[in-house]
Amino acid sequence: NIRKITKQKEVIPFMSKSTLTTGSVYQTKYYGNIEIVDRGNKYDSYLVRFINTDTRKEFRKDQIISGYIRDPFAKRVCGVACTGDIKTKGKYKAYYAVWHDMINRCYNPNNKRYDSYKNTEVENRWLVFKNFYEDCPEIEGFDKELFESGDLVLDKDLKQRFYPKKIYSKNTCTWVSKAVNNKVQDHQQKM
Repeated sequence: NIRKITKQKEVIPFMSKSTLTTGSVYQTKYYGNIEIVDRGNKYDSYLVRFINTDTRKEFRKDQIISGYIRDPFAKRVCGVACTGDIKTKGKYKAYYAVWHDMINRCYNPNNKRYDSYKNTEVENRWLVFKNFYEDCPEIEGFDKELFESGDLVLDKDLKQRFYPKKIYSKNTCTWVSKAVNNKVQDHQQKM
């Protein structure tokens, strides 16, 4: 269960029958400490502040007590990126897979393609999945039907083919078919 932290930083087990106190700091299971900021707008809910990111979000009392509340802005993807306040399943799943793979290739040294991406980075805006998702339809070449059928891939090379350092961003990427992407990659490897 959630634990209350006193001013002396002593961790005291938090009893589920207790009331949550405004201004008190509690520990979550995976997202560090939270502070109870105020009562929430919904029944039996509270506004909390995640201390590590200063994110404020409303949760039910039972969620807070369990300790299983999620900070949408904690950098949990390769230590550099976060989801933002958006789901990653359902209609978002395919977009999340593209985004997560992009982050993983660029920032995870254990990724088998990491060495090929050592001169590539992701713009700050896209280090938040929600921003990437919102930008996808505005990226050149986007076609929702082709994307959802798996026939489109995100390409960073076409618009930046003469630049040694590449950046994933709304203005530097384009959606292309897998066949076009393979031709671009083959050409890049020959250079």
